[in-house]
Amino acid sequence: MPQPLASDPPYAVGGNPIALGSRVEQFRVDTNHGALPARLHQKGQVVGRSRYLVYVRFDLDQRLICLRTNLVRVIKKSDDPR
Repeated sequence: MPQPLASDPPYAVGGNPIALGSRVEQFRVDTNHGALPARLHQKGQVVGRSRYLVYVRFDLDQRLICLRTNLVRVIKKSDDPR
């Protein structure tokens, strides 16, 4: 039986937990999993998640993209001028 998200949150590069609504940056490229070179270092907001996937709405084109958690990093508020 799957565990609820609250008991096993997804983690990004660097070991940071990924909360709904958090800001992330595509940190790596993996064309097999939606992380295209054109979106490298683009930022967006997490609008959905599972244990190994996050659903990110990117700022520039407002596309909703599903990415593996090891392809993104969480942006701290101090790093995000937005």
